[in-house]
Amino acid sequence: MTTRLGLRIRFHRQWPRSSTCWTRSTSIPKLPSSKASTRSIQRRVEGIAPDDGEARQKVIKDLYGRFFKIAFPKVADSLGIVYTPIEVVDFIIRAVQATLAEHFGGASLTDEGVHVLDPFTGTGTFITRLIQSGFIGAADLPRKFTQELHANELLLLAYYIAAVNIESTYRQQVTDHDRGRPRI
Repeated sequence: MTTRLGLRIRFHRQWPRSSTCWTRSTSIPKLPSSKASTRSIQRRVEGIAPDDGEARQKVIKDLYGRFFKIAFPKVADSLGIVYTPIEVVDFIIRAVQATLAEHFGGASLTDEGVHVLDPFTGTGTFITRLIQSGFIGAADLPRKFTQELHANELLLLAYYIAAVNIESTYRQQVTDHDRGRPRI
């Protein structure tokens, strides 16, 4: 499948969980098309700088949340889909870092063996904000990303968005570190 942006989507073929759910995601109800809503989305994303992680996460969270409530209101209500504000996510990450340092012998989120689990990741905001937070050192980021950051999502659409969101945030972070510009 190729998206309107030219991205080839092959998750449903490559990942077992996705292949079993693919048929459900292809039955998304058709929403009314509106040039006004398209222009509104374009205006929201035009002003976002590529390195503004917080603004990017807000747009992803807001667009996905609105879409889900319009397209699948019963599912959204029955599952209690609620997205945590970015400011709260950032506070929780800072609080975990402080708690590790104070109560776990000076440990840090960057330390080897400190795993992070986001059991209901939604669009991946917690993991992406952690990657962008600066609490994970540049040298530790590849290990942390491949071995110690774990996210789970039950809803296939959110799962796809989270997978792309988390990986693109990681790649952007690694690229900026390679250029000598930590994105903190």
